[in-house]
Amino acid sequence: MRLEDVVGKGKGLVATRAIARGELILKERPVLRRPGIAVAGAREIEELNREFTRLPPEQQAAIMELADNSKRGLLAGKSLIGIFVTNCFGLGSDATENGLFLTISRFNHSCRSNAIFSWSDSNQIESVYAVQDIPVGTEITVSYIRDQFMTVQERQQYLHRVYSFDCTCDLCTLDEAGRRASDRNRLRMKSLHDEIYRTIAAGRGRKGVKLVTDLVSLMDTEMIDPATIAAAQYDAVQGCLSARDLGEASEWAWKAYENYAIAVGPDSDEALRMKGYAENPKSHYLAGGSGGVGCPTQ
Repeated sequence: MRLEDVVGKGKGLVATRAIARGELILKERPVLRRPGIAVAGAREIEELNREFTRLPPEQQAAIMELADNSKRGLLAGKSLIGIFVTNCFGLGSDATENGLFLTISRFNHSCRSNAIFSWSDSNQIESVYAVQDIPVGTEITVSYIRDQFMTVQERQQYLHRVYSFDCTCDLCTLDEAGRRASDRNRLRMKSLHDEIYRTIAAGRGRKGVKLVTDLVSLMDTEMIDPATIAAAQYDAVQGCLSARDLGEASEWAWKAYENYAIAVGPDSDEALRMKGYAENPKSHYLAGGSGGVGCPTQ
C-alpha cells in the first residue's frame, strides 16, 4: 500500500496490489500511548510532550505530519495533543488506553470499511486485516465506530463531534430509500442483540439461537464486520450449550472461528478459543468445563 491524496479526505492508504479477504495487511506497535484523554488537562499534555521528546527525530517529524482536527487545532493550529486525539486508536475493547501509530493512523474511516483493526494484549501489537477483497488502487479503510448498530444520523453526529468531519462513505451516501432501509436494519439488530442477551441469560437457549440466526442474517445484509458477526455467533454457542445441544454448539463455534480468523487472524486468542469450543464444546463452562465466561472481545 502507499500513501496518496484521496478526494475529500486528504491523505489515505491505497492498495498497490490485490488484497484477499482475511489477509493480514499490517502489524504495528504504537509510538505513543496514553490513558484515555478525551479531555486533556495541563498534566496530561505535559506527560504526552515528555513521551514525545524521547522518540527519534524521524518519528517526531512523522507524527507532526498527521492531521489535527481537534477544536484546538482548527482554531489555533496543530498541536501534539490535537494530533494525538485526532489520530489515536483505543487499545483493546475497553479502550482505557489510547495509542498513536505512524501507519495505522493514516487509515481513513468508512462506516462500511474493507479492513478492521484489533489489539493484542499479549503481543502489544495492533493488527489490520482485510474483511473484503480489496482490488488494486482501492483505498483501504477502517471504521472509527465500534457500535455497528448506529443509524446514519447517529454515526454522522458521533464522527462530527469526535473527529470533526462529515462521513461521505458509500453507506452514508445511499439514496433516501437505502438509508431508511439500512437504519431499520440497524435498529432491529440493536433490538435483537439486547433481546438475545436477556433470553439466553434467562435460560431460553433455543429461543436465543433463533434470534441469533435472525441477527446474523441482518448483519450479512448490512455487511457488518466479521468480528461483530463472530461475537453474535458465540452467543449462539452459549444458547446451544444452555439447551444441552453440544453438536449445534460446535457448529456455531466453527462459524465464529471462521469469522474471527478473517477479522483478527487464525492464531488470535479469539479464534483459538472458538476453535477449542468447536473441537470440544464440553470444555465450555456452560457444559461443565473451565472455559471463560462471556463473549470474546476484539
